[in-house]
Amino acid sequence: MGLFSKNRGTSTTQGSGTQRTNPQITPMSQEDIQTSLQSVAEGGIPLTAKKRLEGQTGSDRPFTSTLSTSEFLALSSVGLVPISQVMGSSVYQIGYQPLPLGFSQGMAMGSLIQPQLLSVQTEALNRCRDLALSRLADEARAVGADGVLAVKITSGSVDFGTNVISTSISGTAFRYPDSLKPKSKSYGLGLTNLSGAEVVQLVSHGYLPVGLLASVVVYFAPIPYLPLGSPAGPSIFGGGGSWGGNFEISSLSQALRYTQHVVRSSVKEQAERVGADGIVGMDLTTGSAPIGEESTRAVYFTSSVYATAIKRAPSPVDAKPVDISLDLGT
Repeated sequence: MGLFSKNRGTSTTQGSGTQRTNPQITPMSQEDIQTSLQSVAEGGIPLTAKKRLEGQTGSDRPFTSTLSTSEFLALSSVGLVPISQVMGSSVYQIGYQPLPLGFSQGMAMGSLIQPQLLSVQTEALNRCRDLALSRLADEARAVGADGVLAVKITSGSVDFGTNVISTSISGTAFRYPDSLKPKSKSYGLGLTNLSGAEVVQLVSHGYLPVGLLASVVVYFAPIPYLPLGSPAGPSIFGGGGSWGGNFEISSLSQALRYTQHVVRSSVKEQAERVGADGIVGMDLTTGSAPIGEESTRAVYFTSSVYATAIKRAPSPVDAKPVDISLDLGT
């Protein structure tokens, strides 16, 4: 991360007569490498990112963004100014997560084992995302942004290690017009997973995004012991196909619902802490993975949610609401 930097390179003349600069990648000095690594270790951004952002602060510099043409024009209609594409990332090692007492990959003691939240995995996933988000926010502040819209979050495991995860986040930093810029610090940095079109709709109706809300939880749920002759037959333990009747596995349904309850409660608490008037754009996803060597003995349930906290604008917005039916790049 950040071990190389660009210099100005050489200029060439294309057939049209325009000048094109070919950037050259040069190794960073050992001093710069250590400075960059120290910044990352403290939760900050690499030195190369700081230098890249310095070139985005001047009013005479072209901005970079993920906006479509329609979104850019829509943002202009309410006075929002795109500044730069900003990013954040983190690679994180998950520590040892003990499974409940009495459970092994090949044996489960039926109803004696209770479902439980896997705290080590849950903490690691949330911490990895928070580090990436904080670095995106640092980049946004470095260019003097009031917020970041269309925030996209990509998370997953990596191929080079065991229990190593990564999170990458990007979005478009923007500024409010002076008439709309909040003077109270309670509004904070307006990170949002809403698209440019949705932010335009929000602002034109008198609301501002005041923060990206996020939460993830990993939950362990053992497969319930079902005696022979039960409606499920042996198929619930894997293999053999299904020859039993239809029925709900209520204990697993309850476990999945619990994970959804935890993440939704978490984002609600986050919204209350920033003094939000409401939550929009909630994106709730769930997943599962079986546990067991020869047959499924338990299930990992994972639920994650992203949403945007909103608050009424401090002053009326002098803009005509944009028709959501228009093509705004959604």
